[in-house]
Amino acid sequence: MSKEAKRRGLKIGLKNNGQIVREVLNYVDFAVVEECFYYNECYLYEDFIKVGKPVFEVEYNLSKEAFCKEAKKLGFSSAKACYELNGCWDLCE
Repeated sequence: MSKEAKRRGLKIGLKNNGQIVREVLNYVDFAVVEECFYYNECYLYEDFIKVGKPVFEVEYNLSKEAFCKEAKKLGFSSAKACYELNGCWDLCE
């Protein structure tokens, strides 16, 4: 999939599977992660940042105060959203 995406000028990402980061890191361009602070799994995605690839992370159950500072330290682009995904969205600054 990675070769075909790149051939078409597209990017490909990993979503919510930190267990395979090392296996796929050379083939994907970014990670999309839901609730890694809530589940204490953000460390699984640190290799993306180390190689200059973005991590887009969203929390539903935690307040921004509970995760935004740490997200910034890790280099993640994080936000608070409503679980219903109804337009409720607040980016970490």
